[in-house]
Amino acid sequence: SGYIRTQFLIQNPEMRQMLNQELGADVAAHMQSGAGRQLINPPGAVWHHPIDQPGVMQLLRQSEHTNPALQPVLHPDNIGGLARIMAPEAIREKSWQVIDGLGLPINPALPALDPVHALRDVNHASKRLWCLLGTAASAYGFEKGRTLGWIEREGASPFLSQVERDFLSGGSGGDRFKLQIEGMWALCWVYGMAKSLDFNAPSPNSFANMLPDLKSSESTEKFTLAMRPRDIESVAQAQDTAYCLHWAVVQCGLKKIPTKLQVQPYVIAERRRALDWVTGKEEWYDISLDT
Repeated sequence: SGYIRTQFLIQNPEMRQMLNQELGADVAAHMQSGAGRQLINPPGAVWHHPIDQPGVMQLLRQSEHTNPALQPVLHPDNIGGLARIMAPEAIREKSWQVIDGLGLPINPALPALDPVHALRDVNHASKRLWCLLGTAASAYGFEKGRTLGWIEREGASPFLSQVERDFLSGGSGGDRFKLQIEGMWALCWVYGMAKSLDFNAPSPNSFANMLPDLKSSESTEKFTLAMRPRDIESVAQAQDTAYCLHWAVVQCGLKKIPTKLQVQPYVIAERRRALDWVTGKEEWYDISLDT
């Protein structure tokens, strides 16, 4: 645990001095500076779990850990080492901490989710994101023909779902696509375009500025090139939290229990959909949001 690693540094001054010099900071003090009892990683570094060495951790610079050229070695097939050793009980415990902090009910009987072994590749995820972006834009009034043309030029047309294609071809029912913005935000978090995923806050008003501009038919190339998947363990934790949080929100709605949530229930549901899609194989609108 982070506590054990911090205590090791405190009790081994030579190791602590070496790391302090290498990272340019008081590493142990930095790790202890997290909010509450949450210990954080050394400055500019991250603990890496080698996929073929259970029980071993390596301290890498963040730039190394996310370097695309190193991913086949560090995360072969986009699989993280911690995903293989992180117990479902530990994941669920962290989810309950988040939900309890929001004053929401907890259900110990909720089944554990399947382990996450891989994420959707960047090409697939980016094309899904552009389809969602275009469809949402047209749901808010952007001309459907221009949306279809833009999606075609960006090579995303084969990734349109049938319901999206029907809507953009003149169909009705655009309200459901407006809600997808929160799923888009979760996708952007998974692939490094958004810095945080706060389940108690909606996507920011500046979100549109982080995405291609359909009005000018902006290319998606630079946005796709900037996408970097997060480590699998972080995504698995977010997926479990979304699942448990969605259950709690639904229960509060059914029982008319007031909550401290600052977001509408659909925000939780659509982010859950995105996280389930990223970690699974089902099509976007086939994702079950049962609780």
